Amino acid sequence: MRKFISILLLWFVLLIPVSVQAQSQLHLSLVNVDIWPEYDRAAVLTIDHITLAPDTVLPASLTLRVPLGAEINAVAVANTAGNLINAPYDSTDQAPWSVLTITTTSLQVQVEYYTALIKDGITRHISYAWAGDYAVDKMEIDFLRPLGAGSPTISLPPVDTTPGQDGLTNYRMEAADLKVGMPFALTIKYFQSASAGRFYAWTGYPRACLNDRHFALGAGGNRIVVDRCRYSRFRHMAAR
Repeated sequence: MRKFISILLLWFVLLIPVSVQAQSQLHLSLVNVDIWPEYDRAAVLTIDHITLAPDTVLPASLTLRVPLGAEINAVAVANTAGNLINAPYDSTDQAPWSVLTITTTSLQVQVEYYTALIKDGITRHISYAWAGDYAVDKMEIDFLRPLGAGSPTISLPPVDTTPGQDGLTNYRMEAADLKVGMPFALTIKYFQSASAGRFYAWTGYPRACLNDRHFALGAGGNRIVVDRCRYSRFRHMAAR
């Protein structure tokens, strides 16, 4: 009887598509997360840059959890030329998450989304959580201190503080060797001056092409984007 059950289980496993088997064994080499609060609006822009392990069988199905209610700005993968293009995905709500299922033909995946910024007077609170669905060799969190903000209090001490996007200060936190089922959490608190409220112009570009743009002063002294980017805007890409 036991031998029969073993043969039956083996037969069942052989019937599972290769892509499904690969999904259960997905391994991530690097997860780099940009956290940009109050950058272009009074919200938190999060950009996940995900690198799958070199031995990943493609195409692959990647499941990514983002906070429930997050506004998805873009889901993209790198094509053979290294440019970011829209990727098909499905979204389902499983509180406290929205679960994105992304089909990727590339080892490079990028997801951009907005979440609400928690405010208490001039105090700002941000929480980031990684659910631990996959093993991750290295995780990097880059927090961009917004215009007018004071020095942040971060639950994980930064390993580096450097000039970041548009001359703002970037704080990098790191973690390594995260196992499957090992969640990662980070909290950030900072104070924002009452007079703050002017944001940088952000038009939904992949981060990869930000260096190909520059800013100029428009009417009333507002900053506007002068486009030198060779990629298309995500918001102008074909609908999935």
